[in-house]
Amino acid sequence: MVNQYIHLFIAAFIIFSFIGFTSSYILFKLICYIVGNKLRGKSLSKRQKYQSKGKPRRVVIGFFHPYCNAGGGGERVLWTAIRDIQKEFENVVCVVYTGDKQVSKEGLIENVKTLFHLELHPDSLHIILLEKRHLVSQESWPRFTMVGQSLGSMILAYEAISKLVPDIFIDTMGYAFTLPLVSHILDIPTSAYIHYPTISSDTSSQIPPSNWPKKLYCNIFKYFYGWAGSAVDLVMTNSSWTAGHIDSSFGMKSVVVYPPCNTESLRSIDISRQRKKEILYLAQYRPEKNHELVLHSFKLYLERFDKKKEAKLILVGSIRGPKDSERVLMLKKQARDLDIEDNIEFIIEASWEEVVGWLRRAWIGVNAMWNEHFGIGIVEYMAAGLIPIVHNSGGPILDIVVPFEGQPTGFHANTAEEFAEAFNSAFTIEDPQSRRLRARETSQNFSEEKFSQLWLRQVDILLKTETLRRRERIYRTGIKED
Repeated sequence: MVNQYIHLFIAAFIIFSFIGFTSSYILFKLICYIVGNKLRGKSLSKRQKYQSKGKPRRVVIGFFHPYCNAGGGGERVLWTAIRDIQKEFENVVCVVYTGDKQVSKEGLIENVKTLFHLELHPDSLHIILLEKRHLVSQESWPRFTMVGQSLGSMILAYEAISKLVPDIFIDTMGYAFTLPLVSHILDIPTSAYIHYPTISSDTSSQIPPSNWPKKLYCNIFKYFYGWAGSAVDLVMTNSSWTAGHIDSSFGMKSVVVYPPCNTESLRSIDISRQRKKEILYLAQYRPEKNHELVLHSFKLYLERFDKKKEAKLILVGSIRGPKDSERVLMLKKQARDLDIEDNIEFIIEASWEEVVGWLRRAWIGVNAMWNEHFGIGIVEYMAAGLIPIVHNSGGPILDIVVPFEGQPTGFHANTAEEFAEAFNSAFTIEDPQSRRLRARETSQNFSEEKFSQLWLRQVDILLKTETLRRRERIYRTGIKED
């Protein structure tokens, strides 16, 4: 008798759980359907402005890039991608969702031309300004930063689609939690170009076992990060290193699309010309770029190998805001404390012409970021004929500073001592010309042309998916769309 009651209880529990789950799912989908239709109706008048009478329907691709005016490698990818779409697809309108309210569309286009030498057409490019960008800023979340920024990105993404509903949504800054939100509410194709995983197995492995609360926090977040990423239709990564982590987290195969590097123009630089005893570091003034390691390495190099202090260190990069400006001041103070300030030059917001000028004359190109996802600056070093010295981790050692025809193209280092020794080896190498030529040949794997070919192939897939998805949606709902 008791067993019968237990069996009845278990059966009732399973039935009611199933009913509860099914009801919740149906309610969730109904809410998404209602909200999605409401947002589409709200966007209708704005979207109609992008259409032309008597011409085929124009597809709106929305790029979620809250910091589109930052001037870094991620922005080069964004603007090159948009430039390529404008060239290839006349029926596509590109919309950038950004929080850069201080600059107009015309100003952005001019900045892109100055920084990256890219020409954009204003007619098929539109900017949607977002008010809540502070929600994805690290400063807004001093505790539980990853969770805070992820929640903030969802709120910001909802603001974006409430201002304009796109036909295709592409996240180009790594905010994975925006993808399920947009996918469920709008039922449109979503894609992501990921430069760096928000969290990876490396993150958890760096935490000591004694700090089990933080380890647990990271493992839980990693699970939900993978769940969010699994909602994407098509994911692109910028390197083999990033692809390995994303494939593991998202449970799908990503497409490696190396970032566009301006190798063609840099290959025109005569690498046989005499170069100066200078070390160049092209990197935004961000903490993860580890400028401190470069300063300490340079100090050791001067003490051990360059008593006359003939070498110079040139730091060239952009800043995103007050925090980065404070960081530059901190680095200048560190240079004074190390007594190397006379041998260092800080360059902020340099134009492309100025960057090329430094690439023409410097001997070494350095990158000290641990687990750098890719490293566009490293490719530019190699294309221009500089000898690269990079941190022994991440994308640079897997994809970029790799042997060419069995011979080395640069140096890898971990510590300040190893970087200092690598500086000396590069400056005193017997046949620098051969090393420079091998580095230049390797850089061709990352040209703008190769990026464009792979990128446009993925966009074509997304456009075909959008056509099918829209037809299914109209058939299912009976609601005509623009």
